[in-house]
Amino acid sequence: MFGNLDTGDEAHQYVTIEKTAKGYPISKLCTLFKVSRSGYYAFLKRRGTDRDRDAKVLVKKVYEQYNGVYGYRQI
Repeated sequence: MFGNLDTGDEAHQYVTIEKTAKGYPISKLCTLFKVSRSGYYAFLKRRGTDRDRDAKVLVKKVYEQYNGVYGYRQI
């Protein structure tokens, strides 16, 4: 029914659970993939956030300030 359950790391398992959650209970899927329900719900909560957003903006600003001359080590 589910085929090969070796979906890789936890993030891939959570994505697989999310895709199949419409037809099956989340608790059963988490048990099947041997992950915690709280971990699955934490994955859903943090999925849309980018922790490095501020740092990316700053690096891009410095990169553009020096016309792309400096690489990642100098920045």
